[in-house]
Amino acid sequence: MDGLLDHPIFSADEAALRLGGAPSSAYAAIARLHEAGVIKPLTNRTRGQVWIAASVAEELDDLGVRIAAAPRRES
Repeated sequence: MDGLLDHPIFSADEAALRLGGAPSSAYAAIARLHEAGVIKPLTNRTRGQVWIAASVAEELDDLGVRIAAAPRRES
C-alpha cells in the first residue's frame, strides 16, 4: 500500500516482486484492495490484469474532461 502512489499502475507479478512475497499473497492483497475500491482494473482480461490506483484513475478521468471542455485556440 505504501508504494501505490509511487507505482500506481502495476500487475500482480510486479506487486509480488515489490512486496517480496508469494504471488498468491499479492493476488489476495489485490482482491482485497479491489473490493475496497482502492484499485481498479485497466483491462477486461482475467489473466495478466493491469491495475491502477483508483484515485489516480479518477484524476486522469477528470483531467480528460477538463481538457475536452477547454476552449480551443485557433492557430
